[in-house]
Amino acid sequence: MDIVDTLVASLRDASVILIVFGAVFGYGILRGQRSLLALTFGLYLALLLSLEFPYYESISHSASFLGLHTLKLTLFTVFALFGTILFGRLLSRVIDVMAIEGIGRKVILSLLTTALILSYCYHVLQIADSINPGSRANLLFASHDSFFWWLLAPLIGIFILF
Repeated sequence: MDIVDTLVASLRDASVILIVFGAVFGYGILRGQRSLLALTFGLYLALLLSLEFPYYESISHSASFLGLHTLKLTLFTVFALFGTILFGRLLSRVIDVMAIEGIGRKVILSLLTTALILSYCYHVLQIADSINPGSRANLLFASHDSFFWWLLAPLIGIFILF
């Protein structure tokens, strides 16, 4: 029973990572490589805009039904959606590979984007406690020093892959 308990605990710890990776990878399969790149760049734009957005407090006071964390998450999502659409329009259609074509690139880019999203959950949106990604994810993403490296990793990956 110890092996089964260990396996269940490991799957529970990895479930958030697997769910995020599955969503990002599924998006890449359905929409193509260009859309996956646009999502990754859109997340960078959302990070910049959400960190420098000056009106969180005033919106939170006027819209009392929204908590500050909910407001930050909502605006981050809006900024990411805007950035994804913007970069989707700007990126060349030459790199658009659909479905199974370029699966290796999509897997690597999905892993890097998943790491970027999870590092945002820890350091920018501060919602890691509510989604409880597990102790192994805490080791990877919770350190403040690792945030820089998780921000840099997708850019290096994109530079090497494309």
